[in-house]
Amino acid sequence: MSEERLRKRVQREKKARMEAEKILEDKSRELYERNTQLKELSENLEKQVVQRTQDLKVAHDKALSAVKAKSEFIANMSHEIRTPLNGVLGMLTMTLDTQLTEKQKKWIGNAFNSGQHLLSVVNDILDFSKIEAGKMVIQMEATDVISLTRGTVSGLRSIAKEKGIELACQFPKQFPSYIDADPLRFRQILTNLISNALKFTSEGSVNVSIKQTQERYTLKVEDAGIGMSEKQIGRIFNAFGQADGSITRQFGGTGLGLTITQYFIDMMGGNITVSSEKGRGSCFIVELPLVEQDALSKEQQLRAVSADGRFESAEVLLVEDLIVNQEIAEYLLNRANLKVDIANNGKEAIEAIEKKDYSVVLMDLQMPVLGGIEATEIIRKKYSKEKLPIIAMTAHATKEHKDEVLSKGMNDHVSKPIETSELYRALAAFLTFEQDKELKDKNKEPATEKQQVPTSDTQNYAGLDIVQGLARVSGKTGFYCRLLRSFHDSYQKYSANLKRHLSAQEWDESIAVLHALRGSSLNISANELAEHTSTFERTLRDASYDNVLELESKLFKLGEQVESSLLEYLAQHQ
Repeated sequence: MSEERLRKRVQREKKARMEAEKILEDKSRELYERNTQLKELSENLEKQVVQRTQDLKVAHDKALSAVKAKSEFIANMSHEIRTPLNGVLGMLTMTLDTQLTEKQKKWIGNAFNSGQHLLSVVNDILDFSKIEAGKMVIQMEATDVISLTRGTVSGLRSIAKEKGIELACQFPKQFPSYIDADPLRFRQILTNLISNALKFTSEGSVNVSIKQTQERYTLKVEDAGIGMSEKQIGRIFNAFGQADGSITRQFGGTGLGLTITQYFIDMMGGNITVSSEKGRGSCFIVELPLVEQDALSKEQQLRAVSADGRFESAEVLLVEDLIVNQEIAEYLLNRANLKVDIANNGKEAIEAIEKKDYSVVLMDLQMPVLGGIEATEIIRKKYSKEKLPIIAMTAHATKEHKDEVLSKGMNDHVSKPIETSELYRALAAFLTFEQDKELKDKNKEPATEKQQVPTSDTQNYAGLDIVQGLARVSGKTGFYCRLLRSFHDSYQKYSANLKRHLSAQEWDESIAVLHALRGSSLNISANELAEHTSTFERTLRDASYDNVLELESKLFKLGEQVESSLLEYLAQHQ
């Protein structure tokens, strides 16, 4: 090979090698850049995943917080409504036990029915809140469904009678004495269905029947009311939904009854169907599992205690700070042959328990000086009263509140407004119940005692509802005057303490004073002052301090107005 050819060959190989190296370098650079991009993309994805996870956690926490806040709000509102409602229904019950004209009985009866309707609305909203939060619990137990149905229907006959409607029942000749059901929820199902039928029926009849097969039993509620179209049927089980807007306007209601009813039926393993035709009535059919039970437990027997019952004489301590609630509870306890001592707060209760052995203590929760839970804890730890039954008696009605009071050493829970049968049921667990249900004459209101609101007291007093105030104390003017004097004496202390705490921005102390002032205001029916005090209290609890001066100024103006009116009233009734 010539030198020239060798030189050219070497140059060609060198060039090829350089091109190959360049290609390799380019590919390496490209691979490096791709690898860098992939690394950055991976890091970005990791960051996005971490961020998205954090966002989801924040959203989850916010949702839980919102549900909790909603539940707490509804529970608090339930308490705020139940507390005065307890006074209203209790005083109406007491008034119905006195001598009244037929017209007065009708008026008081209508007022009582309206109060019961308001209570049912509060219960519906509370139940729906529990359902939404997943906290509704069904308690299946041996239940006498036939007796429960008869009792529920009997309680609704007065409504049917007022509307001129026949309310009829049909039961099978043979039916198990006890079957597996939740008696409370079964009663709610039945009450909702019959109440709906009566509401939407203006003439004719409402028929309730129970039938059974080997494995299931059927509850049927049929009416001759306004009926529904297929489109309307599709909406009635939706929350807050009724057949249409005109139904809500004409007949009222929350639109929750059938939603709650369907939920209870589902939880008990059943189903509900409805057939209806516009203008020709409706028929609701509930099918539930038929599981026989042997007999009632001891606890269930206690629940069956009659509201007209009577206990063997025993000493009961009532711990309650509101006068109106004291009167109602004392009346119900005396009527059941029980002797009652009253303590106005937890501190007084502890002092009373040190001096005397009581059979039972009925304990309110929210009280001045010392609350019910704190008092119970002291009693259990310090005074060797472990066996002393303590029953919480409070407007807090949620399962969470019940669980809390039981965990703090209380034995049972009775919610306000007080239902006589529920109160006696709780007491029957710790007291001996007499078979004789006839009350002696000394436990009845004297026939000669007049407890009607004097018509001369209908004069207008700014800031005071005199008629309502007198009705709360069964028309006893002298007793109402004592309440007014008590308010006058305590108001000076409340106002001085409130001014001092607000000036020092001592918010917790201010809230305590406002809570006590609200209760005192309700006692004398200073409703506008009580409402504003409640608003002021909620504002401070929410840590909103921007308009404190404005709220404070309005509160003292309303207080001065009430003071002026009560002094005027007292001057006229010395």
